[in-house]
Amino acid sequence: MKRILSLLLAAALTAALLLPAGAVSSPSSFADIRDPRTAVEADILRLMGVVTGTGDNLFQPEDTLTRAEFCALVIRFLQRADEVPVYSTRTIFSDVTARHWALGYVNLAASMTVPGAKEDETIHLVAGVGNGRFEPEQVITLAQAVTILLRAIGYSDRQAGGIWPQGHLNLARSIGMLKDIDLEGGDEIPRSLAARLFVNALTCKNGEGKLCYESFGGTVTKDVVILAVNVETDTGDAMGAIRTTAGTFLPKTEGTVPTSFQGRRGTLVVDDGEVVTFLPDESESVSFVLASDALPSYLAGRDRRYAVGADTKVYTAASSDGSPYSDFYTKLRSGTSVTLYLERGKVVTVLAEGAAGMGPGAASGDAVVVIGTPTTTMFEALTGGASGYTILKNRQAISLRELQPYDVVTYGELPRPGVSQAPPQKGRGFRQSR
Repeated sequence: MKRILSLLLAAALTAALLLPAGAVSSPSSFADIRDPRTAVEADILRLMGVVTGTGDNLFQPEDTLTRAEFCALVIRFLQRADEVPVYSTRTIFSDVTARHWALGYVNLAASMTVPGAKEDETIHLVAGVGNGRFEPEQVITLAQAVTILLRAIGYSDRQAGGIWPQGHLNLARSIGMLKDIDLEGGDEIPRSLAARLFVNALTCKNGEGKLCYESFGGTVTKDVVILAVNVETDTGDAMGAIRTTAGTFLPKTEGTVPTSFQGRRGTLVVDDGEVVTFLPDESESVSFVLASDALPSYLAGRDRRYAVGADTKVYTAASSDGSPYSDFYTKLRSGTSVTLYLERGKVVTVLAEGAAGMGPGAASGDAVVVIGTPTTTMFEALTGGASGYTILKNRQAISLRELQPYDVVTYGELPRPGVSQAPPQKGRGFRQSR
């Protein structure tokens, strides 16, 4: 019956074929980001509405930023973009006129006052370069970016000391803003590291001693796992929702699909039922395919067994409602893909994917039905754990996320020219039934 179901579903679909190769699709919602960490950081900012890319769904991580572009990022980071139109009706700098795309952003940043070096001194978030000019197309340096961002989160120039830029760089380093950013003050900052700078700032304490992400308002929930992205809301009235262990919410920035968050654990900020931001934590996790059916007290991979408590919550991508392991373990059969989240070596949460009726992939012996956003783990039961493959659809290579819901995928071997397709061989490649 499972085979018949797979064939019936596949009959209405275009054939897809996944075959061993070196091509691995990007984990980012931006098509040109390959580095996993940059993918997460860019998606954090995309979710907040800070970055939108450079067009054609590209981020161009190695490109530099101009002073005008950085102004726009800061205003969006502060969640004040709705004020930009008000500041687009006048000219403050002679080289940022009505013809310049960033007029409102630059004017707003130049009008915002921040704590000064002295009680009677007025300091603005950004300043010109003299002679009434701003030089919006000048590439911004790390020191300039850090100075603006420190002011934006409530630090005064007085707190940074009297020597610029070293004082500001030292202050930024002391609060964690420059974590894993190996640049000198005069260096131009690429877009990838600018994203890291903003994400670091989110987890810094602001000038009032409060974590920056807490200043956006809303409800902050820690230890949340992202179960699935781009899914239906619980009421079924909209797509594009983010399903988490804390509930299912639409992103505040419409149309955002943060694919790199799939399966991540971290801190979720929700305001009025919408996700403002999500910050993955550094908790330990391990993903593997079950080598045998789950037992009441442990799960086994190929090389190791993991003890799981009876009350440990098990989640699937299909629901935000977790079940105690003692009630769920009988559904965890050999070949199921699981991710375990650990604290001090103890399993605290389980995410199950790839078994019938659970998660974004439903397995049927030799096939996976794609439901929701496809991930590499949903196919591991068929590949034997292999994660490197090329995806072919209509004989064209596509990325993992270009697979469509209800595509039925099987593992097979790429036929040589003039040779008929061999039957699917587990561990060799995917072939979708028709």
